[in-house]
Formats: sequence, C-alpha cells, structure tokens
Amino acid sequence: MTVVQKHSLYNEVTPEIAERYSLFKLGKVEVINQYSKELANFIDSKLDPGKKYILYATNKSPLSKFCKKNSFLMAEKIAGFLKIPLLLGEYTYSYKIGR
Repeated sequence: MTVVQKHSLYNEVTPEIAERYSLFKLGKVEVINQYSKELANFIDSKLDPGKKYILYATNKSPLSKFCKKNSFLMAEKIAGFLKIPLLLGEYTYSYKIGR
C-alpha cells in the first residue's frame, strides 16, 4: 500500500503570503506564474528520479481557453516545467430548482 505524504510549500501563513494567495484567487497572471514556478521546484525536490509521474487536475466542462480555473492554469504550467503528462478530469453539474 502506498502511503500518502503531505508536504507544505509554506510552514506558516504570513500577511505577504495571504496577500499573494488572494491575488492568485483573483486570477492575477503574474502571481499564478510565480506560484507555478515555486510549486514546480518544490514538487521536483520531492520526486524520485527513478519513478514515473503524472499530474492530475480538474476543470469544469466544457473546457475553454477563456474559462479555466486558476488551479488548472497552474497545473498546466507545472506539468510543463516538470515535463510530465497532465491528466485532466472534467466535471459538469446542473442546478435543479425545486424537488
């Protein structure tokens, strides 16, 4: 059985990190790019060179280049930096009004 390990990019949330995270959530491209590079370096330091990996991310369907979640944009960038395949899980949902 594989043991899942949890790692953190930051050990504590400072006001600067909280502000950057807010800018990430608002879709600021520079911040998404910066986080992508930092996470790619962090993930790369945890990978075993003798193993193969994929990166898995989700995005709401239908996929459009104009409507991607920030976390999916970041996953695309990280997969590119690490040169590993990105597996996309698409989801969709509809709202039902009433019973």
